[in-house]
Amino acid sequence: MSAQNQDDDQVVMGYPVDYFQRQAEPEPRHDEGQDIITIPPSPCENHASKKCLCLTCFLVSFLLTAVLLLFLILGYYFTCDNNKSPDIKIESVTASEILAFPNNTVWANWHLTIYFHNPNTFASISYTNIQVSASSDDERTFWGSVDSFDQKKGVERRNVGIFGLWMDMEKEKLMTDAGEMVVSLRINGEIRLENLFKNHKWQKLDAYCGSVFVKPSMTLWWDGSAGCNIDIDLIH
Repeated sequence: MSAQNQDDDQVVMGYPVDYFQRQAEPEPRHDEGQDIITIPPSPCENHASKKCLCLTCFLVSFLLTAVLLLFLILGYYFTCDNNKSPDIKIESVTASEILAFPNNTVWANWHLTIYFHNPNTFASISYTNIQVSASSDDERTFWGSVDSFDQKKGVERRNVGIFGLWMDMEKEKLMTDAGEMVVSLRINGEIRLENLFKNHKWQKLDAYCGSVFVKPSMTLWWDGSAGCNIDIDLIH
């Protein structure tokens, strides 16, 4: 038996008709505050935070720029303004194919080992037109050539021959009190320094490398520990 209540809702056995439907599909609850998502304010929305962030970025950029400039200044100093001249010396001198003539003229071939040291860490040195001369008087000079080469930091050695060198052992003005002839050695040529920032101009190399004392038997001696006195003039 069905009955009708005052609200015109149909009931069955004392329950509204849609009671069970309401139980199966409950209406969503809208509790206060659950459907509201609160987002914390961004630091950038705060004026003080934005000011602090900008100051931090400025300081970081300033420090990075200062470090970069420092590296550039140090690099330029060590590669351009702190370059040194090479160290050069004659390490050994030997004579071969010695010929002695009745008039006390001696003929021989000389073989020299030349020591080149580049003291620069960040600059290489190029050598070209290198010639080694042996002179026993102002009128007679004998030459030997060294092939062009490039040298980084460190030591390199080059061998050079001076062929057909002959001396008149009767010229008293060229002889020492010990009966030895004095032969002066020089190295001439052109060098250029090259580094990270720039290539320098070619420079004229003139190095006096001491004297070799020669006995009539072509026995040679010299101070092999002494380096060459180097004079470098800029070639314009």
